[in-house]
Amino acid sequence: MEWFQRALAEKPTLGDALFNMGNVLARKGTALAKSGNREEAVGYFEASLQSEPDNYEARNNLANLLLELGRIDEAISQYRMALETKPDAAMVHKNLGEALAAKGKLDEAVLEYRAAVALTNDASAHYSLGMTLAVQGKWDEAVEQYEETLHLWPTNAEAWYNLGYALRMKGRLDAAATNLVEALRLKPDFPLAQFNLGCVLVDLNQPTAAVAHLQEALRLKPDYEEARRKLESLNDGANQP
Repeated sequence: MEWFQRALAEKPTLGDALFNMGNVLARKGTALAKSGNREEAVGYFEASLQSEPDNYEARNNLANLLLELGRIDEAISQYRMALETKPDAAMVHKNLGEALAAKGKLDEAVLEYRAAVALTNDASAHYSLGMTLAVQGKWDEAVEQYEETLHLWPTNAEAWYNLGYALRMKGRLDAAATNLVEALRLKPDFPLAQFNLGCVLVDLNQPTAAVAHLQEALRLKPDYEEARRKLESLNDGANQP
C-alpha cells in the first residue's frame, strides 16, 4: 500500500497506481461488513479511468463494485462501456447479464449470457443462463444449460438440484429423482433438494421414502413450512381409512 501512496503523491494521474490501489481497496472492502472501503475503491477506479478510459478491466471491476453496492444502473452503464472497448470480453458479458437479471431485464440478460458462452465455454455462464431461462419457465432450454454446466462442473450440487427441479417441472420424474439424489450425494445438508426429492417420490408413489426426505428437510430447516405442510398431508392421508 505504501508504494501506491508514494506513486500517487508524486504523480496523482498515474493510472496504474490508481488501478492497483482500487484493486487493493476492493479486495479489502469485500472482506468488510460495511461498504466504506468499497466506496473508496470506487473513487480510485473512477480516477484510474480518467487517466486510462480504455482500461476495460478497471471498468469491469468498477462495475462489479457498483453492483455489490446496489448501484445497478450505474453498473450496467459501466459494463456496456467496457464492452465498447472490448466486445469479446466474455466475463464482462456474463457480469452484465447478472446486472440485467438483477434489474428484472431477463431477455436482455439471456442475450448477454449467450454472448458469454459463445465466446468461452464457461460453466458459470451456462449455469446463470440456465437459471434465468428457468425463471422464464423455459424448462427445455434450462435443462440444456444445466446439463452443459454439469459436463464442465460435475461437482456443482446446486446445478444437479436445479436440473432435477427443471426435470420435475417437465414431468420427467425418474430423471428428476436421479439428479436430486446426486445433488444430495454432493451436499447432504441441502433442504431444498431434500424437499423436492420428497415431492418427486410422492408423485412416484413412494410415500415411505418421501417421508424420510421431507423429515430430513425439516430437520435441516425447522421453519420450512412448505415441507411441514407436505409431510402433514402425507400423514393425514395415511391415517384415513
